[in-house]
Formats: sequence, structure tokens, C-alpha cells
Amino acid sequence: NLNGAEIKGNSAARGGGVYVEGYSNLPATLVMEKGTISENKLLVLEDPYDPSYSYQADGGGICAWSVESSNTVIDIRGGVIEKNIVSDETAGTEGAGSVISLNSSGYGYFPTLNLSGSPKIAGDVFLWDESDQGPVIQVTDTFTPVEPVNVDANYKTAGTVAVTYNEKITPNISQFVSADERMGFVADGQSLKWEQLLRVVFKDETNKITYKAIYLIPNSNIEASLAPTTSDDVPARAGYTLDGWKGYGENEKWDFATDTVNSNMTLLAVWSLNAPAVSLEADQTYLHGDVTLKAAASHDATVTYTYQWYKDGQAIDGQTSDSLTATEAGSYTVKVAASDGTLTSAEAESNTIVIFDCSSAAFDDLNLEAWYHEATDYVLTNELMEGYPDKTFKPNAHLSRAILVQILYNKDGAPEVTGTDEYTDTENDAWYSDAVLWATQNDIIEGYDESHFGPDDNVTREQMVAILYRYADYKGVDISASADLTQFTDADQVSEYAVVPAQWAVAEKLIEGMDDGTFSPKGNATRAQIATIIMRYCENVE
Repeated sequence: NLNGAEIKGNSAARGGGVYVEGYSNLPATLVMEKGTISENKLLVLEDPYDPSYSYQADGGGICAWSVESSNTVIDIRGGVIEKNIVSDETAGTEGAGSVISLNSSGYGYFPTLNLSGSPKIAGDVFLWDESDQGPVIQVTDTFTPVEPVNVDANYKTAGTVAVTYNEKITPNISQFVSADERMGFVADGQSLKWEQLLRVVFKDETNKITYKAIYLIPNSNIEASLAPTTSDDVPARAGYTLDGWKGYGENEKWDFATDTVNSNMTLLAVWSLNAPAVSLEADQTYLHGDVTLKAAASHDATVTYTYQWYKDGQAIDGQTSDSLTATEAGSYTVKVAASDGTLTSAEAESNTIVIFDCSSAAFDDLNLEAWYHEATDYVLTNELMEGYPDKTFKPNAHLSRAILVQILYNKDGAPEVTGTDEYTDTENDAWYSDAVLWATQNDIIEGYDESHFGPDDNVTREQMVAILYRYADYKGVDISASADLTQFTDADQVSEYAVVPAQWAVAEKLIEGMDDGTFSPKGNATRAQIATIIMRYCENVE
């Protein structure tokens, strides 16, 4: 009775850890309730009288023999049997690697292996005989092994009993597993019998690759987890997804939940072509002439694309290229499918681009009912001013001197300039360099003095009219119109250099006073105010 002891590190030709042999007049029983049988080793012993003969090596952990009777009993109720090994000479010998080996000397007498409790049996239990009437395993009481018991036999034809259960115990096929992948167990009454398994091969017909083979009980389902996946057995294919399996000549994919295996079979990999990545861009988002929309599709495989354009959710007939000319306001998308010549992907839908019928509508902070709406439409449509990347225009923000001269420079067609300005607070390679040089050379703007321009300073209202007045003179426009500034309560606050330009701007109705009756000459001009005065100048003066 092994009840807590440890049998470890021994070696023998039979029963590396324990050898049990019973006779008709001398029964032998090993009861293991707890304890450990581990790291024992099998050896091959040569016959000293005949070197060509070696003794059969059986049972790395336990070897049981019955001689002239069935009086040998191994009763495992608990404990651990693991890590018992074989020598190089016995490796591969049938029965040699067994953790428990049940052997007979013939005459129909066999050892008995009783199992109950919760033992850990790591290794195979080998049932040794030359007929289908050999030793069997008996589950005698409640049995909850730590892991399934691995069973092998030298005689295991379909229908041969391998395990019997006490009549009070319900057979549980999950408690035992065959060491031979080609065989398995089926429950039959209170017994588990050997069953010839069916072979299922998973392969890829396209690449002529066999991924794996499994063996299953006839008329059983394939567990989905047994199928190869691209995370382990199946090499990934760029641009494709492993989408399931199907039988030869079948169109429908194998349904792991309902389809059963009735014969040896091969399942072929079913690949689907991934949808492409697609993005949509537009040269502008408001109707100022036609708007060109361009789709950009990409894929990891070699494919061709088909395009279908949509406006406001409705397909546009006849538009199947990668670009579209939009002539109407609306929401535009494109759906793109890829094809490799055999497979066609699902459609991928692009981002949506909204084309507005007025340019101001493209900016989140512009009120289409505000006083400046017409002006912002004008400067945006004519590309005299731009919004910000975050889809804002910032109508109430101030404008710098550099930006104002850049606006006028752009309006004049951005003529080529040569030389450099003499200001110490400007940079000759800045985005505004050509505009400042152009404005200075043409007397459209002056610095505060010979060395200071103040490119980042906010433009005041009087500076705004003075700069535009000089620009009009540069363009050859009649600048003789003049209005009385005394209508404004702060007329005396207008700087001397700005009086005549202010009189001209008021006379031409380019600028108006503030709601409180002032001209506010020193107040900073807002982007909306500048957009308004530029629109009025372009439409009514020049």
C-alpha cells in the first residue's frame, strides 16, 4: 500500500518504479492512495547466456504481470505518477514507455487496473496481449483524474473493450484518450471500446500544402478549434483571410456545428480576398466651378478595382472610374471592390466628402445668416483668403499685416519680385517675404520706420484702408472720391496718414462705421471686416 511515499529515480527492465507479479497461489496487489512514482527509468537487459536476446522492457512507472492466474491488481485511488522515462535502447519499443504496463504470461490471465479518486497519471497505460481478450481498465468508483488517462494497446481493433465502468458510474469518454491518433473510444453501455478513427486532412489546393491531419470518431463533428488557423499552422497570405474549409467539389463551407465526418476526407482552405483600403479626396469642398473627387485604393495583393460612386446615398449611374466631377452640392462617397481574377472582395466604403453650394458652409464657425456671409463666400471662392485646417474661418479673429499684404499680392497674381527688403524684423525666406517686398517696392505699404515692418502685428482699421487706398492707386484706379469723416464721433482720432484713405474708403462705401457711431481707426480689423472691404473693392471699385 503506497500511502504518501515517494518512489523516485529507480531503474529496471520491468517496472522502473514498481514491479508487481501475481501467481495463482500468490496474489499481488498494489494500492496507491497518495504519494509519488516519478523519474524512474526503463533499461534493456541482455540475456547473459544469449547476447542476441534482450528482456522485454515494460512499464516506466509500474509494470504488472499475471502468471497462471488473474491475481495481480493495481488499484490507483490517488497520488501522482509522472515523468517516468525510458532509456535510449527502449525508446520506441512497444509498451516500453508506459507509465503503467499490464502484461500477461499467456493462458488468458491478465492483471487488473482499478481506477478511482483523483490521481494524476501522466504517460500511457499499456494493455499488453496478443488477442482482443486482453487486460482492461476498470473504473470502480467516482473517478476525476487530474488529466485524461492516455491508453495504448498492442491489440486494439474496433469493438474491443478498453475500459469498463462500475454499474453505478456513468462512463465518461473524456477521461481517456488514445495514444494512437488513429484510434479512439466510443461508449457502449458501461464500457469504452476502441474505435477506428476517420482521417481528416486540412490542405490548401492553391499552394499544394498539407497543413495537418486529425482523426475523429465516425459520425462526429469536427471541433472548430482543431482546424488550422493563420496564427499557427497556416501561413498568412497578404491580402487574404482564411475564411473556412470545404470538401472537394463542394461549394458550401464546412459547418463545424452541424456537419459530421462519415469517411476519410480532405478539407480545402477557403480564402476570401480582403476588401481594399480606400480614401476620398476633393480639390475643394464648395462649388466654384466643378469639383474633382479622387478615390485612392490600396491592397496587399495584386488586384484590380471597380468603383461605384454615390451622391446622398444614391448610386450615380455610369460613374465607375476612380475619379468623379461633381457639379452639384451633396454628400459624396465611393465604394470600391478588389478582384484578383478569381476572387472578388466585399466593397469598402470611403470617407464622405460634403460639397457645399456656398464656400462658407464648409467652415463650422461661419454663420450663414451673418452680415459677413456674402463676403466670406467671395474671398473663399476667389481664393483670396483661406480657412484653417480645423474647418474654421475665425471671422472675429484679427489679421496680421503680413497676411493682408499676402492677400493683395495673391490678388495681383503673385508677380515675380527680385531683391530683399531692408527690414530687420522680417525673414527673407518666410512665406510672406515676396508679398512684403512687392508691397514695399510698389509703395502699397510702409514700415513703421526703415528697419521695422511688424509682420505679425494686427492690422488696424485705419491701416487697412490706407493699404487698400495705395493698392488702388497702384492698380490705376480713380482714388479722387472723398467723404466727410465728421459723421464719426472719433474722426479726430484718425491718424494723419490715414485721413485721405479713410475719406476715399467711406466715399466708395468700402467701409462703414461701428454701431456706436465711431470709425474706430485704432481698432484691430477682423478677418470678416477685411473680407468685406476686399469684396466691395473688387466688385465696385476696381
